[in-house]
Amino acid sequence: WVAVVLSGAHADARAGRTSVDRARRQDLQQLVEGGSVDDLVKGRALFGRAHDRLTSPVLLPLRVLPVVGRQIRSAASLTGAASKVAAAGVDAIGTSRSILQASRVPGPDRVEQADRFAALAATTADRLARVKLGPDDALLPPLARARRQAAGQIGELVAGLRRGGAAAEGLGTVLRGPGRYLLVVPNNAEMRAGSGMFLSVGLLQSSDGRLQVSAMQSVIDVTVPPGTVPLTGDLADRWGWLAPNVDWRNLMVSPHFPENAALAAKMWEAAGRGSVDGVVAVDPVALKAVVEAVGAVEVAGRVVDGGHVLPELLHDQYLRFPALADRPERREELSEFASAVMTQLNVGSWSAVRLGKGLAAAARGRHVMAWSADATQERAWEAAGASGELPSDALLASVLNRGGNKLDQYLSVDATLELVPAGDHTDATVRLSLRNAVPAGEPQYIAGPHPGTDLTAGDYLGIAAVTVPGFADTVSIDGVDRYAVAGPDDGTAVIGIEVLLGAGQERTLVVHFRLPGRHGALEVEPSARVPQIQWHNGSASWADDGTHVVRW
Repeated sequence: WVAVVLSGAHADARAGRTSVDRARRQDLQQLVEGGSVDDLVKGRALFGRAHDRLTSPVLLPLRVLPVVGRQIRSAASLTGAASKVAAAGVDAIGTSRSILQASRVPGPDRVEQADRFAALAATTADRLARVKLGPDDALLPPLARARRQAAGQIGELVAGLRRGGAAAEGLGTVLRGPGRYLLVVPNNAEMRAGSGMFLSVGLLQSSDGRLQVSAMQSVIDVTVPPGTVPLTGDLADRWGWLAPNVDWRNLMVSPHFPENAALAAKMWEAAGRGSVDGVVAVDPVALKAVVEAVGAVEVAGRVVDGGHVLPELLHDQYLRFPALADRPERREELSEFASAVMTQLNVGSWSAVRLGKGLAAAARGRHVMAWSADATQERAWEAAGASGELPSDALLASVLNRGGNKLDQYLSVDATLELVPAGDHTDATVRLSLRNAVPAGEPQYIAGPHPGTDLTAGDYLGIAAVTVPGFADTVSIDGVDRYAVAGPDDGTAVIGIEVLLGAGQERTLVVHFRLPGRHGALEVEPSARVPQIQWHNGSASWADDGTHVVRW
């Protein structure tokens, strides 16, 4: 009878795992918006039955044994935990559906929707955090592996729910208002460090669940009187020669968004535009995610859907307005585009889950970043992963456009990371390969040359920079004795040189630095470039659409 009970528990546990895995492979949006949760319900029941079998009185003599009993107690705890996690998933999906069905109208109901999602995320995370997995020592290898996997997956769920709850809470605060935020639309065709160049700005106002954008304008038209905004710290020491406290285009030469956003808020006020509660940067990749969720918008008689946002904002608008004198007309179209998107957000019927997924992915890639002057709100952006701040163990490759053109969309960047333990440290090498693949026939606005430069059409002039952990030392670039930038940068360090690539030319930079210890981890951060940087480490390769942790 003991054998029958154990065999049945094993079969139920395996079948439960199969059902839950099938549910995990389903699209979250479909599940929340009406898809079947039968697999999850079935998994909950099967794990529950396996737990009941393993806690059966029939097995009591075995449970008290010192070795066998520990394995049975562990299996009972794990199947019970799996049933509780599946139950939490079923309940969370059911509650999510009720929230969405009750909040399909714009305005204040959007605020309530965000608040309810924040509360749901918090309660579900707390519920999962209380799940007990049983003994963790002296387990047989299959049970030990199962326990480690369960602990890791539950930990990821809890962390994800905490981040999602923080994002929903922060969004609710913004929507509730009243609030004034500086809206920045970076341009990924003309890059800075971890962001496109700040070229267009406007005022985003929120109140009772509604968002309104003032006319977007060029940063050239927002004049900051010299000497009105002080520049201090590492930003002054490393990048003061570019005057980022006066020239908006030289913000984000350092990838630390909070520092740059706080400076931008001061610059906006110094320009006589009033104070703001925070700064939100939304680049074309993030706008693409919004349009894909809310639906196509009409701009200047053209319908722009999600598939056309990037070509339109990074390239096609410059074909319609190829001369530098056409700048005002192009800015009017950008303003109209931003207003059309906000109108869709305010009055359209759209999928909150699709929008959340799209913006979450955009935030992971640094395509949407937010900073708040309020410390509590700023902590919410940090928890949500949208603050744009870098950890002290960050590694980030950047190429900063200095040519006044829009050639970054044609600059391919490939990075290879090598980590070699040696003695009491690790030698790190980054090989950064650049290639200017601009085609012939591009208008001056894209290919240049910008007036006042010595460049020719198609020349890419920039600063290739690598941000390394603040605790790294002996940072250098092969064959270089004069750097455009080098030294500490707000908890990290940076090193970079000027590069000039004509059409079709290539160049590889080899950056060396030393890390303490023979083992450790680096967070390779996304660059927000379009196209993305391709990274390589040993046999692993990835595109930098989010943080990638490298351990050695």
